[in-house]
Amino acid sequence: MSTVTRRRIARQKRLFRSEGNFSRAVSHMDMIGDRIRKLMTRHDRAQRSGMNALKYNLRIRLAVMEGVRNMYYEFAKKRAEEVVTLRKELYGQDLEVVVEE
Repeated sequence: MSTVTRRRIARQKRLFRSEGNFSRAVSHMDMIGDRIRKLMTRHDRAQRSGMNALKYNLRIRLAVMEGVRNMYYEFAKKRAEEVVTLRKELYGQDLEVVVEE
């Protein structure tokens, strides 16, 4: 096998891994988003009921979950950029990363 073929195969493997990582990160962000919505509902209910200790605890959990979601977002964004670069190198596809914030 020539060096060019080995490099191409290595890039194809990296592309496959990056696409899988991106897909998993997006599905995790969806699950985390659902969990954040549930925590917000509980937080609002605790606020209406005047349960300040519970409200504080839920606010801390919300902050942590939002931080985790942001980390997954940054990871997914990097993987998407890598997928775009690899697809352009391997197949000449000109893709664009669309960021919805």
